[in-house]
Amino acid sequence: MARTKVATVAVIGAGSSGQAIAGFLGLSGYHVNLWNRDDDGEVNQWLKPIIERGGISVQGTIEGFAPVRYVTTEMADAISGADVILVNTTADAYPDIALQLAPHLLSSQILILMSPGTLGSIGMWHSLVAAGYKDDLMLGETSTTVFGSNVIGPASVHIRAMKDRVEIASLPSGQADFMAGLLPEFPFVAVEDVLISGLSNVGPALHIVPMLLNAGRIEHPGSDFLYYAEGVTPGIASVVGQLDDERIAVARAFGYEPTSLSEYLTQVVGAPQGSLYESIRGCAMYSGIRAPDSLNHRFLWEDTLSGAVPLLALAEIADVPVPICDAFVALASATLGRDFRATGRSARNLALEGLTVNSMKELVNDHASFLTWTKSVSSKLPIMRA
Repeated sequence: MARTKVATVAVIGAGSSGQAIAGFLGLSGYHVNLWNRDDDGEVNQWLKPIIERGGISVQGTIEGFAPVRYVTTEMADAISGADVILVNTTADAYPDIALQLAPHLLSSQILILMSPGTLGSIGMWHSLVAAGYKDDLMLGETSTTVFGSNVIGPASVHIRAMKDRVEIASLPSGQADFMAGLLPEFPFVAVEDVLISGLSNVGPALHIVPMLLNAGRIEHPGSDFLYYAEGVTPGIASVVGQLDDERIAVARAFGYEPTSLSEYLTQVVGAPQGSLYESIRGCAMYSGIRAPDSLNHRFLWEDTLSGAVPLLALAEIADVPVPICDAFVALASATLGRDFRATGRSARNLALEGLTVNSMKELVNDHASFLTWTKSVSSKLPIMRA
């Protein structure tokens, strides 16, 4: 396929990741449209300052004032004229994003989910179909976020670093190389399919485990500590590694050899070589990240519903035991009082029940199998909601 010249990018979600991407693309010469949900707090905190200033001040490893052409809470306006749409919201927002996208999305547009967790593209497609979308669509996903970033003030974002490698895949497969070249400023590397990109998700190990094993410390009044540099002890790092081993075992059952967490740390985010504990504690990109002040944080709930639960689903399909993952889903559900098995990306919620390793791989790789699954989605269960 000939490379498409991208001029306008719609960035969906104006949190830290969305502002970092919008700022970087604005500095790179793209026309940027920025959308966020119509939430009074977020509109006042994020959107209004960007509208007033006409863009975003980018600081850190990349610096400058990035113009943002259009800022809105109307999805139709945000994606109008966009060549590429980058979704940067939390995973629980996907059903609502799909409902807003479906009436206005064109088959000529390219939709890429930025760090959607595991089975993110399947979840988004399921929601788009359930929302009434009927056309073809070039849909892709990345394995992780592009930047380490945080909002530091009104219309201001700090980029700690750009990651060295971000995997990208398409659903169904076959378009990843094309997608990797759409925005050449990003470190996209095409991979075979969305199973391998999803099974490259290290979020559950890095987020769920330290959150729950530091629960008392996080909830203690006045507690303030560095999430990775102080919150990951040798014992916690051991559990982190065991959960990551389960992810790798599931991936291997599907015939993939994914990047291990140790490899991710040293090859993608620039951590030092050594034990898992030493790499996490010594990672400069992670060094200043402070722990959340509540367990009701996306590190726990988002990585459970969009990382651990779909890992359980794939493990069941592949008949691979994952007791650590199973235990942490149960603990997260009990801690937050939410049934993540019922609300997360389970096989039941994604209409994947009864699939085998081979049929699951066919779904994401074979266009005819993907279309057959698509036709069945509307007659299956309701849209998943967190």
